[in-house]
Amino acid sequence: MIVYKKEDIPQKYIDCLELMESIYDISCVGGLAHIVVDDKNLDDDDIVFCIGQAVEEIQKHEQSGKDHYEVDDRVCTAHDTIQLGARMLEMDDDERECLMQLWGKFYR
Repeated sequence: MIVYKKEDIPQKYIDCLELMESIYDISCVGGLAHIVVDDKNLDDDDIVFCIGQAVEEIQKHEQSGKDHYEVDDRVCTAHDTIQLGARMLEMDDDERECLMQLWGKFYR
């Protein structure tokens, strides 16, 4: 797929790119998704690992008894990481690589 303008990007990529942007707005190092987004480890196992880490962070926060508004960057990015991971698991290898190229070209 060749994309010349940001407005030509298919919606499934835009959804992921917006989640990635949200994560980076909170955490400049990519939060819990950094091994996928920054390091470009795009295998299923790596994506599942990130989702697992995000689920653990949410569970730890819920068990801590802290107020809903008392969250750190890892918890703030956890929900977006889970959504991003789920969407990426629906993609094949070429689509994931394309997503990373779009991220580098239009967002980072």
